[in-house]
Amino acid sequence: MPSAPLNDADLDQTVAFINVNAVASAVLCRAAIRFMSKRKKRSIINVASIGGVIPYFVNENYGATKSYLITLSRLINRKACKD
Repeated sequence: MPSAPLNDADLDQTVAFINVNAVASAVLCRAAIRFMSKRKKRSIINVASIGGVIPYFVNENYGATKSYLITLSRLINRKACKD
């Protein structure tokens, strides 16, 4: 996990970190939604962090990716409630 401030962090490590914490979650949610779309009961449980709600100044990337996951989960839930 890149622990350096964003402006000092290695770019490749930063991209890999975002891929693991944000992109992978979106890909897995997409697959789950497609699988569950034909079922009556549906649930997706994402585990984020308080760092996605309260800024975590030690690692900007961590808080940003957890905030993304929280927002993604809320939006998926809103869409699912409409369907």
